[in-house]
Amino acid sequence: MTKSAFLAELSGRLTALPQSEIEKSVAYYSEIIDDRIEEGLDEEAAVNGLESPAVIAGRILQETPISVLVKERIRPKKTAGAWSVVLIVLGFPVWFPLLMAAFAVTLSVYIVVWSVVLVFFSVVFALGLAAVAAFAATPFLFSEGTHMGLAALGAAFFCAGACIFAFFASRAVTRGVIGATARIGRKIKSKLIRGGRSNEERN
Repeated sequence: MTKSAFLAELSGRLTALPQSEIEKSVAYYSEIIDDRIEEGLDEEAAVNGLESPAVIAGRILQETPISVLVKERIRPKKTAGAWSVVLIVLGFPVWFPLLMAAFAVTLSVYIVVWSVVLVFFSVVFALGLAAVAAFAATPFLFSEGTHMGLAALGAAFFCAGACIFAFFASRAVTRGVIGATARIGRKIKSKLIRGGRSNEERN
């Protein structure tokens, strides 16, 4: 593969990025190829020694913050015609409330999910506090009667065991939520990347 073909393919796979970022990446790999040629390699060998444009572009896109992809996705293109602008303006009363509603629903679900995690850890804290209080009260309750002391000691062990169980359950739930959030983020990013490529192909 020649240098120009390599850079053209790389540029074509980065269409989900802002133009400035595309140019920066292309310039970076162009310089790498030039350096390898200066070291004595011919152009084809210098290019073949690199990863494929698909692999490089995939890594760049995955490392790009999703906010950058979203901004580029919704940014009006310079090639948009007058009718496109008119449709956007006229459709504003429809698409903007829908967009805000979708954002509100997504945010609400996110808050609810993390509220569940917070509740789990609140239970852990409450059980731990109850266990400490029960252990601290046990000597005093033994002075009031053996049965009361044993009851307090049993309650302390029960709360301590429940606290440990709840802690591991809370940690598992937290990991699950973090994993699900990461997967959703990757899916959204993938859709934005594919959407950017589709728009470029249509143009």
